[in-house]
Amino acid sequence: MSEWQTFTGAPEQFLALSEARYGVIVKGMTESVPMADLQELTAYFRKHGTFEFLICSSHPLADMICQQARTGQEVWVLEPIVVSNPKPDIDFSIHETYSNKGQVVVRKDGYWLEYTTDTPNWYIPGAQYSFTRDGVYHANK
Repeated sequence: MSEWQTFTGAPEQFLALSEARYGVIVKGMTESVPMADLQELTAYFRKHGTFEFLICSSHPLADMICQQARTGQEVWVLEPIVVSNPKPDIDFSIHETYSNKGQVVVRKDGYWLEYTTDTPNWYIPGAQYSFTRDGVYHANK
């Protein structure tokens, strides 16, 4: 997980900034600054009074998303179902229609709709994804 850091001008920070594979966000910055020169970067931070930056990390499911996009492989999705308390009578056939296909799975951590798709929505809050039904599910955190 990426975290905001205070720029001190230390050589380790310069190295980390110059090697940032997914980019860097500087608080309050609206223009592009070359990361090739530590003095230029330090001057920018001082000039604008901005000393906090964030080195971006990759999407937690990046490898899975790329593989699925390349191959069209089906993905198993565990989509959380929000159930109020007390538990209502739910017509799950309606939920299946809403989510295209699937079956309800009751686990100790809640109610889930389990289905497979070749066009996954990678941004369902709380959903988990796997290439195999009995495989390890990966959460989008």
